[in-house]
Amino acid sequence: LRSSFDTALDLSMRPPGSRPAQSNTMGSRDLLRWLACPVCFIAVHWGLWFFPDLVTSTCPRLWTVTGEGALDVLPPHPKTRTQAFELGWHAQFYAMRCNTAGSRDEDECKRTLELAGDIVNSTRPLTPAQLEGMRDLIFELDGQQSIVDRVLGFFSFVNIVWMVSIVGVLVTVGPCLAYLVGPFILKISRWVLEKVVQPTVKFLHEYGILEILFYALACAFSAQSCRYPQTQADAAMMVALTGGLAFVPCWLYSTALHTTGSGDKDKFIVVSYFMTASAVAPLALIHDSSLMGFITVLCI
Repeated sequence: LRSSFDTALDLSMRPPGSRPAQSNTMGSRDLLRWLACPVCFIAVHWGLWFFPDLVTSTCPRLWTVTGEGALDVLPPHPKTRTQAFELGWHAQFYAMRCNTAGSRDEDECKRTLELAGDIVNSTRPLTPAQLEGMRDLIFELDGQQSIVDRVLGFFSFVNIVWMVSIVGVLVTVGPCLAYLVGPFILKISRWVLEKVVQPTVKFLHEYGILEILFYALACAFSAQSCRYPQTQADAAMMVALTGGLAFVPCWLYSTALHTTGSGDKDKFIVVSYFMTASAVAPLALIHDSSLMGFITVLCI
């Protein structure tokens, strides 16, 4: 492996603040420093697969997952024809066995309500009123505009109004503020950029602190995706995809920071594809994502 990296890149370590050395071969310490963050990143992702509770409790929480989306606050309802068929079977079974006082079996009726809740991906068993009223809800779903369509349409309408409002504020208020206080703000911004931001960023960049922060943020996104409930699997997959694919710019940044010179670019691409696949593969397993699985296979 050491020989593969050396022949693929023939790169050397950059000391902080120094110019790249063109002739030195990368040593073991330099190679270790270059690969430290990428390997730790991959290890954290596989830790999410083998030890999810430990890793998620260690990584910081980026935002709070409430577990209630637009579909979660709506009445339980089937989303596919298969779910509607199975739900109808349980509703008929409940009507025959549980609505008759003489032949009623409480355990059997309770189990029927639990199975009906599992079919519609409900976090709790359905109530008898929900199961018996499911036919009317399905009939409404088959209409031109159901309660689900109205609620989801309302959220879409609110998003459109929100976007239009933001654009309106930027078009009207923004130019006015720029005309009134623009020169003063520009002067202050230039001073802050030259005296504060640029020296700070340069220090963080040269000593590898920015690199660690970038990898940590990407790992935090991947860990955050594991905190979503099953009812928000699509959102969890997109957050995980963000964290997994963030490895690519982080890997390129590590290479630009710690190495110099030019080597065998084909071998470097092979190594990059392999490491990207190693980072995305555990996320594909965790979220059962065909998209991330395709990306993994494509990299290999």
